This record gives sequence, C-alpha cells and structure tokens, in this order.
Amino acid sequence: MKNLRIASITLLLGLSACTSRDDQNFMALLALANGETSTVQGEIPVEVNISDVTGDPSFVFDTTRSIGVYVTVRDPISPASGSLVQILETSGSSTGEVIFQAVVSPEGNVQGSFTVNQTVNKVTLRVTIGGQLYTWLIDISNVEEIRRYLLVTAEITPITIVDSDQDGIADTDDAYPNDATRSAIVRLPTDGYYTVAYEDLFPTQGDADFNDYVAEIRYEEDLNASGQIKNIRGYVRHVARGAGYRHTLQLTLPGVNNATFSLKRYGFDDTTVESDSTGVLTAFEHVELMPNSGTTIQSDNTTKGQIYKPGKRAEFEVSLATPVAAESLGTMPFDLHLNVVNTGKKIHFAGRYLDANGKDLYLDPAGFPWAILVPGTWLWPVETQNTHVAYPAFKSWYESAGTTNLDWYRSPLADKVFQR
Repeated sequence: MKNLRIASITLLLGLSACTSRDDQNFMALLALANGETSTVQGEIPVEVNISDVTGDPSFVFDTTRSIGVYVTVRDPISPASGSLVQILETSGSSTGEVIFQAVVSPEGNVQGSFTVNQTVNKVTLRVTIGGQLYTWLIDISNVEEIRRYLLVTAEITPITIVDSDQDGIADTDDAYPNDATRSAIVRLPTDGYYTVAYEDLFPTQGDADFNDYVAEIRYEEDLNASGQIKNIRGYVRHVARGAGYRHTLQLTLPGVNNATFSLKRYGFDDTTVESDSTGVLTAFEHVELMPNSGTTIQSDNTTKGQIYKPGKRAEFEVSLATPVAAESLGTMPFDLHLNVVNTGKKIHFAGRYLDANGKDLYLDPAGFPWAILVPGTWLWPVETQNTHVAYPAFKSWYESAGTTNLDWYRSPLADKVFQR
C-alpha cells in the first residue's frame, strides 16, 4: 500500500531573523518539514513541497531496496535550469557517498532511482540552485519514492560554472569532466561487496544452506547528466561450492542491446590473466561471467575446519549503446543467475519472473527462494547446517516480511558457518 506524505516549508533566507543555519529560529522552521533536518547555504528563498510516497513493497527476500527520485526545481515563471540534484548515502563509512546525481531537464525535472541496503534509514538530498546549496536529511525507513517540488521565490542571478565537457554539471561535481556522456560513479554497494548465494536443485526444494554456489560481486555504474546508466563495471569472485553439480554464473540485462562488453578472467594466483575479450552483443542475455565451477574453485569452502582458499575472479564492463534508467534493469544484483550445467536449469532471484497467473517462478511451494543476496562479506552455512540454524534471526526476518531483524546476516552462530 502506497501513501502520500505531503508537507510544505518555505526557507526564507536573507531575513534578519533567520540568516544562519545555526540560528535557533531557522532550525525551528526547518523542523516543520516532517521532522527532517536541513542545511541551507545562500540567500535565495526556496519553498519546498514534500509529496513522498510511503508504503510497504512486496517482500521477496530482498536485503536491498530501490527508491525513486522525483524532484522539480522552478522559479515563479520558468524552470531553474542548471540545478543539480544529488542523493548521498548517510550511514557508517559510506556517509557522503553519491548514490544518485542528475542535472534538471529543460523543464526543471529530475527522475531516477537509487539503491541502498535495507538497513540504511537515512539519505541526504542535496540540491544546488544558482550556486547555492540546499540539503535535507531524509528518513527513508518507509519511503518508496522521494518527491519534492522546489519553488525559488526570488530572481536567480545566473552564474558561470567551469564545465569542460558542457554536460551541464560543474567539473567539481563531475567524475568525468571531459566526457559529456558520463558524470557520476555510483558504487553498489557503496562499501565492500555483495554476497550472492544459490541453491542448485531447482525446481526441487533445496536444503536452505545456500552454499551450493557462492560468489562475491560489486558493481560500479557510470551515470550521465540525466541520471541514466551509461556504463556498468562488475567485479566477481567465486568463493564456495558445496554441491556436486557444476555451474556457470550468467548475467542478463533486460532491454540492453548492442552493448560493448569486455571481460577479463584471472587465475587462482589473482594476477594471471586467463582470458581477455571484447565484443558487441546484440542482446545482453545469459552472458557468462564465470565459467564451469569445476574449474573456478580450489576447495569447496563449505566443510568445517577447512582453510579458506579463494576461487578465481573476473572483471567486466558493459558500455551501453543507449543509456537506460536504473529501474529498467531491476533490483540488485540485476538478473545475475546460475546456470546448472548438469540439469540445464537456470536459477534466478525471486521477483523477476512470473507465470501467467502471477506466481513467482523462483519461489518454491513454501514461498522460499533458490537465491539470496547479502550485503557484505557473508559467512555461509557449513554443510548439514541450513540458514535457519546458522542465523537465528533469519526466520523472524522473512516471516515479518523484512520488517524486523533487517541485519540478520550479521549475527551467525560461529560453529554453524564457514569461517574465512
């Protein structure tokens, strides 16, 4: 169920009563905005209307979530052209990391989305208007879409910015100041890796230890000035294989055609290049990132007492012929799926493929998935131990549809998981 949260606040700067962000009257005024805190630098009065969409999205064992961004910036007679909209993650070591960036369209609009871990409950919205900086710390605990209408209530004096590639974004905010097709780098996750873990008996229900095939992956997205994805880089390493079957790890990017794809694979010594290829793919479907799992791991890394031996790794880059909106590629980790060589079955994350009746094809009859994504370096269960036992909070997390124990993966029983 989605709900609109609507409020408005006028930030009247330049008045003697409220000229400083440290002024108590100023901070009291900001508190009207649904409890949000704000920092404003400059003297341009701005009225902010908040129409955020809140609600509880369908739960499919997600440990991350995507949140839409819809921001409009206008003055009384026209769009405030050149305004820059940024979203920054505001948690832990990733505080200050840009996770979305776009300059407003000629109509004064920005539309896009960003991804954060479910445990992140605050982000910062930062808007630069006429050289003046405005920021809002937003509680996103129950937010599905950030919707803001900013009305500049005074004349904006045009300013000159250093913009070497003429993409509308100042060089100081541009990760690629000499490339008009790219302007920002977004890291997913902002720190470290995701762990992806699969059960490989599909369509038969597995034993829920999620150690049949385990890999670490992280992405980097290059966004253009409109906030669309232009390039994707990926880094993946095979870390465990507690199964008799063999597999390949594949990636599908729906709707991506004629992309240039480069892939480099490394050996067990982490430096020897085993293969290096580049080509143009007519359709980005079932592209093999990691080859047969019988060749990519030295030890199964699922037996108690084993010494961890990392598997092989690969790096890849996708250069899109046409930039796309992030939401068109789906939630993390995109459509990263397992191809089981022995059975010919492909195992996808839940929430992506439905039958004619709307039933999720990758949730078993008990409503359980064959694949999960966990933020960070996850300790997967050892053989004979399923995830319910190894992680006591796991069951309450999914039975609550992801509303409690959001960090269940941080509290394993030490003797039930593989120690790295």
